[in-house]
Amino acid sequence: MGRGYARAVLYFVDESGIDLKKAPCSVLACVGVEEANVWPFAQAFLKLKGDVLRFPPSQAYDAKGTKLLRSRIFKLAVAAAPLSGSDRAAAIDVLLEKNARGEDAGLEELAALAQAKLVFVDRALDLASQFGMTIFASIVPRDAPQQRDASFLRKDFAYLFERIHCHICDGADHAHGVLIFDEQDKALSLGLMDQIHRYFVETDRGKQRAERMIPMPFFVHSELTPAIQLADVVAYIINWGLRMLRMPEAARAELKPLADKVFGLRYQGKRVPVARRISARKEPIWGIAYIEDLRPHGEKPQLDFGRDVDATEGTVGVSKHAPSKA
Repeated sequence: MGRGYARAVLYFVDESGIDLKKAPCSVLACVGVEEANVWPFAQAFLKLKGDVLRFPPSQAYDAKGTKLLRSRIFKLAVAAAPLSGSDRAAAIDVLLEKNARGEDAGLEELAALAQAKLVFVDRALDLASQFGMTIFASIVPRDAPQQRDASFLRKDFAYLFERIHCHICDGADHAHGVLIFDEQDKALSLGLMDQIHRYFVETDRGKQRAERMIPMPFFVHSELTPAIQLADVVAYIINWGLRMLRMPEAARAELKPLADKVFGLRYQGKRVPVARRISARKEPIWGIAYIEDLRPHGEKPQLDFGRDVDATEGTVGVSKHAPSKA
């Protein structure tokens, strides 16, 4: 332990649109936060949930993007004039009392709750910035060619892990990354753990990244883990509202202000090559990657010379709606 205390960075991962029923893309989103900020963020997040959404701490409300940001919420939010914080809270308290009695809520009460949901998401992203959180994501279009061999880790996971590894290498020499996933069906979780294990043990890239990342992920219940809830919200915003160059998917215009905030929190750093060289870290890399083809090189047609968007100079990190440049 001569190098001192081994600090950890926790990376909370969730997804959006994986089933591709209606979503334009499938998205793996991650929020990274230093261990010292995990508990202060959780306390602030829970307080925000109680203050704005009026849900008591004893009620495990899972703040998910589909609950907070679907189109119907935005329509309800403008069904009544904007309410002050105190008026909005009073209307929501009435709604909750009516729900407890089995009575129907009025339009103003429903509008108040819808407005509160949008305020909550906006302020939750402000908390992410306040506590130094960094955002990563792998975006895959719904029509992307899929890999045939399901035993290997998907490319969107590999891209996400690459960026997380670069982020860890930007910090203290003794820092390590801890992967934390939203709990899935047990069989799916076991399958993912096996794929991740093979990636970190059997591939050159994985072996290198295992030096700074714990190769075994942890799984948690999202309704009990504020940072996972934030990752879910971020994944939803990216899926439906954030567009970079060469992304043809339509975006919902009402999500633009939130997408701008997410884009502003994305990781920007330098790539860590597998072959270690002097002056190795010069090529820029960004935390949000758009991956047009999930097939590994061996499964692609011989004449396929296409490149992933994030590997093309001048494309990734330049948002259609965000003013910042990569």
